[in-house]
Amino acid sequence: MSGVVSGVVTHKLNQSRDERKFRRQRLEEVFVAFMGFTKDLSLTWMRMLTVMQGHLDYIQALDLEIAARSGDAQHLDKLDMLIVLYWPEMTPHLKRLMATRDKGGDAIIRHKERYTAGHRHDQKSSDAITALLHELDQLEKDFAAAARAEAVKLQGVG
Repeated sequence: MSGVVSGVVTHKLNQSRDERKFRRQRLEEVFVAFMGFTKDLSLTWMRMLTVMQGHLDYIQALDLEIAARSGDAQHLDKLDMLIVLYWPEMTPHLKRLMATRDKGGDAIIRHKERYTAGHRHDQKSSDAITALLHELDQLEKDFAAAARAEAVKLQGVG
């Protein structure tokens, strides 16, 4: 009888360990996707910032953007999928990220309107993007702290 009990306990422990390992791998993937997307987004905004400050024109910035494209759409798709399937508790961070991205898009649209109207140096748009870059940096820190907290939960025995 003790052999059966021992076998059941061993099976449960192995199953628990395997589940933690699997979740840890998914957590690492969501972390890489989140940071990859924020990195790509911040680089795009920094290129646009040089246009807003009058250092580059739109064509030069777009050429740099095309040359540097590293797959932010793939990062976002993977991030969304992983959060929906494995980490719904991370949804608030994804929502904050999408809201920040949308604010950046709006700022770039407003800048493009000013730019086409002849305002090559646009301090208002530059200030808006700079503030969003700081917001994105804080979001990365908050997400990293949340991911670390989840990783600690997964460290259990086994």
